[in-house]
Amino acid sequence: MLQAAVFLSWVHLKRYWRILGELGIFRAAFVIAISIAGIIATSKPGFFSLQSVLLVFSLAGIHNQRNDRVMLNNLGLNKPLFFLSMYGLFLAPFAVFYIISAEFIPLLILLSGIFITSFQNKQIRLKVNRKSIIGFSFLPSTAWEWKSGLRRTWWMISGIIILSLIFRNQMIVLIVSLVLISLIVAEFQMYHEQRLMIQALQRSAAAFLLRKIWLQFILYTLTCFPLILTALILFPDSYRVIVLVMISSLMVQICAVLFKYSAYVQGEKTPFFMSLLVLLNLSFIFPPISPLPLIIIAIFYNKAIIRLKTVNYADNT
Repeated sequence: MLQAAVFLSWVHLKRYWRILGELGIFRAAFVIAISIAGIIATSKPGFFSLQSVLLVFSLAGIHNQRNDRVMLNNLGLNKPLFFLSMYGLFLAPFAVFYIISAEFIPLLILLSGIFITSFQNKQIRLKVNRKSIIGFSFLPSTAWEWKSGLRRTWWMISGIIILSLIFRNQMIVLIVSLVLISLIVAEFQMYHEQRLMIQALQRSAAAFLLRKIWLQFILYTLTCFPLILTALILFPDSYRVIVLVMISSLMVQICAVLFKYSAYVQGEKTPFFMSLLVLLNLSFIFPPISPLPLIIIAIFYNKAIIRLKTVNYADNT
């Protein structure tokens, strides 16, 4: 089992390396630099718990979206022991780092996350009666990503908010919750709608894009309003940190929209942008990369406008 885990881990590493190679030298170097900066930024006292929670969150998302389960079943590897071995190999450097740093709470979070995730052999599918599905009709008609996304994740967002309010005396819990919700709602933009939905609005490329950015901006703020208000009331002396986290998260929402429409292909998914959004959401921790979201916004705004003009005026894209 361990030998199979080592072999398939190596296969996945080669696959990720090939994906980086397809990005080109400049963009690959950029992604690697941002990844290293994000790891360094969260490898400081006070941020270990945030780092471990983000690692577990990312691991759970990757595990739930695995598309090789048929192959693993055929090989007799779709078992918790295999996943424990594989994920343990990938995250072992972080576990060793926590042990050396005598940070046992982050270590416990990481090990618990690996253990629980490994025993989830099937994709999480909530069986809900269609008649009982919340329609979210109060949302604007142009916020179709939010309507679709909230149907999938409303229970997750609600759970994060409730747990955050229960443990509201821990500021780190509120900060982590703001970041997690930011990433969850940014993921809504990874699903590309049909071209006709864009054309039906009959807006210019710039007007359409600004509308989508404004909706993402406002809806994320409203979703997190209870947490923001709680944090400002309970920790008034730390308002600068709260403001930085919010600014970082709002920049991530803008980047998510721009990433989507700069690489728009109807019906496609672009989950690979999420890894970059995770790192951008941590820019408030590492001052040297704080301006990075603004640079990305400036670059990808023009790319998104050009792509939307193609969508609006071309019959075949």
